[in-house]
Amino acid sequence: MLAALGVCLTLAAAPGVPPRFVPVQAFTLAWTHSIEKIRWEEDYTVSADAGGRPILVPGQARILGSGAGMEPPPDATLRPDGWYVYQPHTGLLHELRLSRSPYTADYDWCVGGRCEPMVGIMPTDGDVTLLRPCRAPQPPVRTAPPDSPDLTKRSFLGLDSRGLLSMRAIIHPWMHDPGSVRLFRHKRWA
Repeated sequence: MLAALGVCLTLAAAPGVPPRFVPVQAFTLAWTHSIEKIRWEEDYTVSADAGGRPILVPGQARILGSGAGMEPPPDATLRPDGWYVYQPHTGLLHELRLSRSPYTADYDWCVGGRCEPMVGIMPTDGDVTLLRPCRAPQPPVRTAPPDSPDLTKRSFLGLDSRGLLSMRAIIHPWMHDPGSVRLFRHKRWA
């Protein structure tokens, strides 16, 4: 079974920050131009191409007005509410590069008509955030080390005669997932 589609957000200049998966099939990126103060909105859907690879499909784009150097494309239609509406001719996309300057307002991330600043989904480092279509990450397959107890044995998971747990959990910092727990048998069973 294929994992759910969505987008993966990565900070281009901060490879140490883990990517963030956002399960979404349709979303809008919106922003206000820093000089002209004109609102822009672009719709996208996440789909799979013929080979099953995730792809971004540009949808309708809108500009609320126009300004110096920000003319809408020639095929844009002006609606009575002041929005220019058009269909971008970019084709299918594998990535968007979002410039997120500390000197301007952040992008708005909109899903289902509700918008929030993008920083609420992915922090910014004041540089470029890469937005790529992707599938939900699969949890790593964990195999028990050879010396680990057989957790299927009911007696191992019970309490001893004094009401104490018959196992102890130790968190190992050397494991790649800090939330992982390795189980050891109680010393009486060794």
